Amino acid sequence: MAVIEHGNPYTHAEATRESTAGNGRTCDWCGQAKRVLFNFNRQRRTGGGLAWVCNKGCSQSYAG
Repeated sequence: MAVIEHGNPYTHAEATRESTAGNGRTCDWCGQAKRVLFNFNRQRRTGGGLAWVCNKGCSQSYAG
């Protein structure tokens, strides 16, 4: 698992991307089983726990 944090010194915005091995799990948005899943900005599922998605596009759609 790896965590990348990025900050913008002008707007004081912060972004985080966390990755983990897929190990048979699927994307919470599209259902694809990928080798690596990501969590952007510590996004949570409605039922609890982190929302693991396959790419940034799915993350933006999931957050909707």
